[in-house]
Amino acid sequence: MQGVVAITSGKGGVGKSTLAAAAGLFLAKAGKRACLIDMDMGLRSLDIMLGMEDRVVFDLADVAEGMCRVKQALVKHQDYPGLCLISAAQTRGSEAVGAMQARRVVQQLADRFDWVIVDCPAGVGRGFRAALSVAQQAVVVSTPGPVELRDAERVAALIRHMDLPDPMLVLNRVRPQHMDQEEWGLPAYLKRLEGSRLTGLIPEALGPLAQDRRVAAALELAVRNMTGEDIPPLPVARPSLLARLSQALRA
Repeated sequence: MQGVVAITSGKGGVGKSTLAAAAGLFLAKAGKRACLIDMDMGLRSLDIMLGMEDRVVFDLADVAEGMCRVKQALVKHQDYPGLCLISAAQTRGSEAVGAMQARRVVQQLADRFDWVIVDCPAGVGRGFRAALSVAQQAVVVSTPGPVELRDAERVAALIRHMDLPDPMLVLNRVRPQHMDQEEWGLPAYLKRLEGSRLTGLIPEALGPLAQDRRVAAALELAVRNMTGEDIPPLPVARPSLLARLSQALRA
């Protein structure tokens, strides 16, 4: 196995699961064997994002409780055989899977996959700590904003206290004005999350996420950095007139 990466956030809805899904798809397209583990108990989403919701039979809580083996909970992606998902339980809370149980699952995946990407629950509760206990690296995902910045700072501090390397930072839904916003834009994140590596700058989408090539390119760069490359993220600039016109026509 090349690595286990936990994708975290202080708040929900900042794009954490979108990055996890993008990571799995990019790695599979690159010929890597990747397993996504959704640890957001009760609020799972990766199965829907990947179009796999009708194929989930067993989930992570079933594995933890001994109702099935790990390989029975693995669901292969229909288009990318190298990508698998272990889904979170939809009707259980964070108490369903503890740190020891999560570690046992990841240990059993070591020989089958190059990368394990863990989609953590938002916040800093039991599920967050269980997910971080299996990780070798962690990513903090946030969007620009004063509340989001404070939460990201808290998550980054907890990651450091868990004897993990300084976390990587992915800033999502970035507008050009956020590049210079001193109070809660990019400069403030780099100052208050000092030591964190800026791994991705994802522009705010012009419309549906899947149709914005700028977002797709920025997500791919972020995943490449998450998995070992060192490419400076491109600053977010105002979309070109052609891009805006193209999006308006699609709408």
